Amino acid sequence: GDLHNLNLDHDKALRDFQQAIELAPASAAAHLGQGIAYVGLEKYDRAVESFRKVLELHPRNTDALVNLGVAYVLAGRSAKALEAFEEALEVGLAPDVQERVRVWMGQLR
Repeated sequence: GDLHNLNLDHDKALRDFQQAIELAPASAAAHLGQGIAYVGLEKYDRAVESFRKVLELHPRNTDALVNLGVAYVLAGRSAKALEAFEEALEVGLAPDVQERVRVWMGQLR
């Protein structure tokens, strides 16, 4: 699934991640990949659901928090995006990701 997402073949990625979730419903990686595929397919509400599932499983997952913020931005929900980005910053991000998140937040304000 990850390879399909990298190749921008989000339909195939989604299929693979849905199969993975059927086999391992508690797989945070599968839900994260599914969310990324949904973003690629411009199904932002579904992406949000996937990233929220990751956070149910692992509340401090920074990949899910950042991607959740991105999905909210793309869905036009700036306030929710800011919340997700702020939480990601509180949890702690790598310096390069932290910088990008701060730039995005500045553009949303």
